[in-house]
Amino acid sequence: MLNESNNYCETLVRSAGDKTARLLTTVCAVAAAALILLFLLFGGLLLLLLAAASVALWYFNRRRCQVEYEYQFWGRQLDIECIYGAEKRKPLATYQMDQVEVMAREGDEALASYQGRQLPTRDLTDGGRSGAAVYVMYVNAPDLRRIRLQPSPEMLCNMWRVAPQQVKLPPEVRAQALAQED
Repeated sequence: MLNESNNYCETLVRSAGDKTARLLTTVCAVAAAALILLFLLFGGLLLLLLAAASVALWYFNRRRCQVEYEYQFWGRQLDIECIYGAEKRKPLATYQMDQVEVMAREGDEALASYQGRQLPTRDLTDGGRSGAAVYVMYVNAPDLRRIRLQPSPEMLCNMWRVAPQQVKLPPEVRAQALAQED
């Protein structure tokens, strides 16, 4: 019998960050450097004010380039938070395993019936930087949506233990989960 009170685990995934934010940060840094150079060459209060504005925009926007997702699984609940610039936390979603229709590795045949459907998708992965396996979870919360995750093997095992019909594990992860039960 699974004791759901002691199955807590968490996973931290470092995302590539928002592409628009990275572009804006780069543009602001280049603009600030150019405006400071122009100010030094020609002077002028307007150039100094524009340089200060560019530096301020760069400073406040750079946190959006450093994004991490933290998945916390405990009991029958998956909490997902976004961490900006290693400082600011923002809760993104909470899903109960009762809301999950299916969860499997991306490309698994268990997801075939959902292919081709236009569903809202939330990508909470590192964008392929680490090479870790991506899992897709279809959730009814309150309407059907697609969630892309990169949970740790420990988290996958705990999710499978509380919802074996919904969570489809690859054979190597399933063997690990069964070994932990013994």
